[in-house]
Amino acid sequence: MSETRMSNMDLNIIPLHRQAASNRSSLPGLHIANPSRKTSRSRRSDHLILLASFNVPAFSDDRLAELLTRLEGMYYEKTGSTTSAMRELIEDLNNLILNLNLKHAGSRPQVMGGIGVIVVRSGHLFLAQTGPGHLFALLPGKVDYIHDEKMSGRGLGISRTPQIFYAQMLLEPGNRILFSTSLPETWDADTFTQAYTNPLNKAQQRFLEDAGEELKGIYIEVAEGPGNVNLIKPESMQEQTKVTKPEPAPQTTPPMMPEEEKAEPEPQPEPERQATPPAPRHTQSPGRASLPPLEMEDQSAVQTLDLDDDARMFEPISELTRGEETHTPGKSRQSAVGKISSGWQNAWKGLRSFGQGFLRRLQGLMKRMVPGDELIKIPTSYMAFIAVAVPLLVVTVAALVYAQVGRNQQYDAYFSQAETMASAAAAETDANIQRTAWQNTITLVEKAQEYLITDEAEALRKQAVSALDAMDNITRLELQPAISGSLVNSVRIRQMVATSRDVYMLDIHSDSVMRAWLAGTRYEMDSDFHCGAGQYGSIIVQDLIDIALLPENPDEAVLVAMDRAGNLLYCYEDKLPVAISLTPPDSYWGKPIGITVENDQLYVLDEQLNMVWFYEATDTSYQFREAPFFFFTEEVPNMTDTIDFAIDKEQLYMLYLNGQTTTCTYTGLEEAPTTCTSPTLYNDSRPGRQSGPTVRDAVFYQLLHTQRPEPSLYYLDPKDQSIYQFSLKLNLVQQYRPDMDLEGEFITAFTVSPTKTIFLALENEVYLAYLP
Repeated sequence: MSETRMSNMDLNIIPLHRQAASNRSSLPGLHIANPSRKTSRSRRSDHLILLASFNVPAFSDDRLAELLTRLEGMYYEKTGSTTSAMRELIEDLNNLILNLNLKHAGSRPQVMGGIGVIVVRSGHLFLAQTGPGHLFALLPGKVDYIHDEKMSGRGLGISRTPQIFYAQMLLEPGNRILFSTSLPETWDADTFTQAYTNPLNKAQQRFLEDAGEELKGIYIEVAEGPGNVNLIKPESMQEQTKVTKPEPAPQTTPPMMPEEEKAEPEPQPEPERQATPPAPRHTQSPGRASLPPLEMEDQSAVQTLDLDDDARMFEPISELTRGEETHTPGKSRQSAVGKISSGWQNAWKGLRSFGQGFLRRLQGLMKRMVPGDELIKIPTSYMAFIAVAVPLLVVTVAALVYAQVGRNQQYDAYFSQAETMASAAAAETDANIQRTAWQNTITLVEKAQEYLITDEAEALRKQAVSALDAMDNITRLELQPAISGSLVNSVRIRQMVATSRDVYMLDIHSDSVMRAWLAGTRYEMDSDFHCGAGQYGSIIVQDLIDIALLPENPDEAVLVAMDRAGNLLYCYEDKLPVAISLTPPDSYWGKPIGITVENDQLYVLDEQLNMVWFYEATDTSYQFREAPFFFFTEEVPNMTDTIDFAIDKEQLYMLYLNGQTTTCTYTGLEEAPTTCTSPTLYNDSRPGRQSGPTVRDAVFYQLLHTQRPEPSLYYLDPKDQSIYQFSLKLNLVQQYRPDMDLEGEFITAFTVSPTKTIFLALENEVYLAYLP
């Protein structure tokens, strides 16, 4: 498309924002930009529109505006196709949100977001969307609804590779475009008709009036003009509309309401919902600029996240994903209303005519059956009911039959594709292609199961899951509830440790540690166990950050907890806790994030001060009262974004937010200083996998070291509900996953007992399984 197309069209954009059933004049998260002189050559024709939203108030309005401005600058610096630039922009924002989630896990609610990236270039509109989003193209005589149901609930901050939905369309003066993050149930055909046929201010009012409680979106008018993108503010709506609104073309008709139907409107079905398949995944290219870190504002609620980000539809990939210049949009998409509504209207007319004819025949029959004028005594309302009820009954039966036949056909289509894909996967020798084929098999089966649940579909799904488990060295764990009864809903478990008969859980909501003891096959909560924040003599303990088991000792303390101020709390099974204050380092405390007890020593990692300290026990009671020692000598690795650590003898393992691990070896000798490897490579020998500083598709959050007879390192991937077992040399041994659906939630904590019982916590729900 030539450059002159956009130069002949303006985009007039009006925000749509309704919150708590009240209209808002501003729309936080909306950002509009035009190319500047400093724009890269590839982006000089791109007009950018961003609409971002989050499930909790992750950023203040000013901070969000600053973030979107940074994203604008990064977009206009990118080279390559429009599609790749939009994808990279979403990946940049996703990495920021995901890192914030991991960094603040346990202390703040998890953030899930969505963003719609709209680029107008050379007369085309390009959309890249992750998270909830609905695009409507209001065109003469029809409305195209462009949406992917599988994107609902997905978005930013869930995984390293966000699932992105792509679409594009050709623009013409007179078109209207609506993009919103939700689809109000109260919108109907009349909403769109009135919006299309009225000026922007009236269209805005109609969308907001029909939206119900909440709405966040934008309404775009494509008008004749010099090629500007204009944000229309509500207070200047009338003036702007007079200037920018084009004269309607004589042949233009309102959407969804063909001319011959205007005089007698009939019931309209919901628009047909169609979607462009998501584009294939791409790996992040090296050397790309990354967003500088931002801090979250206070948040008020925790939301459940949908974590299944790897599901992909096996359908023909749009040419848009290969390069937008060669794609011809619109031909494969059907009008969401034009075809279906006219068909149902014609059917309704026919059925109504049938009902009226049936009524006349019924009256004739009754005249023959009922003597004299008795027919007159039958109320007219009964006769009218019969005239309406008969066609309604026929419509209902016809719709049910059509729906069932349609569901069978949809099931057969998807299941047939799934069988073909499974056969191809079984015959494939390339591990990466085979893995993708099995993943697509599962996706297709799940699509088929949306229409019908059959034994053959479930058997095929299990076959594909088993094949992937074998390739990825996954052992399925038979989970069972660990605790008799249930914990209160407010419990938020973030750390766990276990002995052969007890499990201890740090609840950040109550700022205390809970104990459960083994009673038969289940664990019972110990209501007499006390270990939490409070005042102990002159010491105030609050904001516990971590817990660690203590070896057997004369005082019978079972564990020690530490708060952010460097206070230790010794906890006992049958008596009240005892608190002491650690001797702080010379630099005092910055931001300690964790503790562990190994080698009769207490180790503390302080991320802010870039230090690991260790305290030696002064006696067999493990009282750490002396000044600490610095773990490092000459070489000190960067500990920014460290989220967990573990100790095995002289070996230190530090886990970072980006999934990498740094290892350091302590000697204590001046002639042989502490040495570090950063990052240390994970050795991954699975088919189609490669060793490297990260594990592909994994997002690690916690690290656990277990003792002999099988010393190991266990890494928690909360989003995939996976536990990775590595040797102390970081050789991948096994991956463990539940054999049951945990409803897509994060695993918030885990531990492994000396008897190889693994415990998993999902906030206030605790499960156990036995490792092989």
